[in-house]
Amino acid sequence: MKDGIKTNFDITIGNVAAAALSAAAHDSTVIDMQKYETAAFVFQGGDMGSSATLAGKLQCSHDNSTWVDDDGTSGNSAAVSLGAGVEGTKTLYVVQPLRRYYKAVWTVGAATAVACTFEVAGPKLNVEPSS
Repeated sequence: MKDGIKTNFDITIGNVAAAALSAAAHDSTVIDMQKYETAAFVFQGGDMGSSATLAGKLQCSHDNSTWVDDDGTSGNSAAVSLGAGVEGTKTLYVVQPLRRYYKAVWTVGAATAVACTFEVAGPKLNVEPSS
């Protein structure tokens, strides 16, 4: 992740930045919540066409290997969606981590969509003052 200038947050551009996403599931960058209090996973759908859809969900893991869906009962986002042909921004939030690792799974349905993803994590835990 890239350190935000003069902030206590980190930002990363996801695995796909302003690119055509095929109709399939696409994983975001994994965030290690041991370093942060909260995180947000953002999907910006630009050209969704007339039939492309989006479904997003959070997944969490203890070991960065075995993933389960976060059901949203802790206050984290459960799921988001964009309907066919609807352009816009959708965000999944981790406000109370249940496990150490988090990622978003963005599923594009029916047709290719032009979109980008990015993640924001912070505030950082145990920040050391800069000299």
